[in-house]
Amino acid sequence: MPLEPLRIRGLRGFTPLYNRHHQVGLFGERSLFDPFDPQHLLVQKKLRDRDRNALWWQTHCGLGVSPKAVVRVWCARRLRHAFREALDDRGLDWLARPKGPKGDDGGMQQDKKKPKAAILGYLRLKGKETLITMKYDTIKEECRLTVDELLKEQERKRTAKIHGSSISKHLSDRMRPDAHELHSSSRLYLLD
Repeated sequence: MPLEPLRIRGLRGFTPLYNRHHQVGLFGERSLFDPFDPQHLLVQKKLRDRDRNALWWQTHCGLGVSPKAVVRVWCARRLRHAFREALDDRGLDWLARPKGPKGDDGGMQQDKKKPKAAILGYLRLKGKETLITMKYDTIKEECRLTVDELLKEQERKRTAKIHGSSISKHLSDRMRPDAHELHSSSRLYLLD
């Protein structure tokens, strides 16, 4: 399934591409679909064992950002750290799951059942050339806007799912004949 850009006003540093279904990342995709690739089995195993109750996300800065690899890596790292901080500001861990209560030792308590992620799917943050000159606070603010939009999208999806199931149940109840109507109509057929 193709990734669709999120329509968020005011984003200048990157383009968020999102799909509500989990997908393989840019670099794993090449290895996964080539059975002769040396990484093929490793990528298959990682994909099979990966947690589906999470947001899979990655940052990517291509040649459009800069021809120098050092600059591209630096921009991708800035974007990645800003997005992690934006998730942290919203009370989510780096997989977009709600943070659990802190234990006495200051670490996260180990639960057997993990909380359901607030955002599910696959997100690719594709950097632009303006990412080089932008201040870190501006990048972080744009990441906050992206996280907020993703949370709104998930909430719309949940309410539509709940609302849609109640409508279909209501329609199926209305279309189902009552017991006395069913018996009375069968009597009519017997009289004919």
